[in-house]
Amino acid sequence: MEDNIICLDTNIWVKLFSPEERSDKVASLFEDWKSEEMTFIAPSFLLFELSSVLRKKEKMLLTHKGHAVEAVKLLYEYPIVLYQSEDFMRMSLSLAQKMDETVIYDVAFLALARWKKAAFYTSDLKFFNKANKFYSQIFYI
Repeated sequence: MEDNIICLDTNIWVKLFSPEERSDKVASLFEDWKSEEMTFIAPSFLLFELSSVLRKKEKMLLTHKGHAVEAVKLLYEYPIVLYQSEDFMRMSLSLAQKMDETVIYDVAFLALARWKKAAFYTSDLKFFNKANKFYSQIFYI
């Protein structure tokens, strides 16, 4: 496992930028990761997925108008590398087949973590329970 890179599911980023259950735990971990000079990795669609979730919260009046735009600006303040390539897509599809998953989004984060030998964090318990059979460096928050 690479010591200085970490892959976070979109649901972790949502908890950082929007108060939810376990947001305090996520904020504490981000402080630790900052002091450890971690670099974050994610599929390039993270920006769209995060924006969609936060925009939905705006529409439901769970947060203020413009919050999604602010969060994306804040995201770029973190050392983050976004990935998109044909090889990465193939790896994600292959892993999805092995896991018998039809939705590729979550699998893509897991595939990226496996490829880059990074720790992977999620707050999706159902996905965690399934994914930990395919990667040992997955953690549930």
